Amino acid sequence: MGEAKRRKARQDLGPNARVVQPDAPEVRALLEKDQPINVHLLGAGAIELAIRSLTLEELMVPERHAFRLAFETFDRIRAGEIEPWQCFLCGVEHSGMQAISVMAVIERALGEPAPDKPGPVVPICHACDSVSTEETRRRVQAEFGLYGVQEGRA
Repeated sequence: MGEAKRRKARQDLGPNARVVQPDAPEVRALLEKDQPINVHLLGAGAIELAIRSLTLEELMVPERHAFRLAFETFDRIRAGEIEPWQCFLCGVEHSGMQAISVMAVIERALGEPAPDKPGPVVPICHACDSVSTEETRRRVQAEFGLYGVQEGRA
């Protein structure tokens, strides 16, 4: 696909869909300095299975906030609203659901989510999804410039 077609496809996503880079000012504002951040990795298969098995009331509890954000993006890819989608780690564009492996959701750990910017949700393809969840999480954290909390004994 040529660059003009790619730009046109991005414009067709609508007024509420935007593609931003990890160092964009609006993402940096969400991930404020010294603010604890959660990085959730949700498997594409698990998202679809959970949607079929959970009730609406179960989905609306605050503990499932990250899951709801991931499902919104997952559903837009499935419905063809986001076509093509781009893997966050390698930048390769994919079409449809076949190549999607996990959805990474980055959100603030404390306080209520901001209604206008609840958290970045990024799809990751099968080729970039590592053998271990920890390695995939570490790669996502590195892309956003985040680092894990160090645990140990003094």
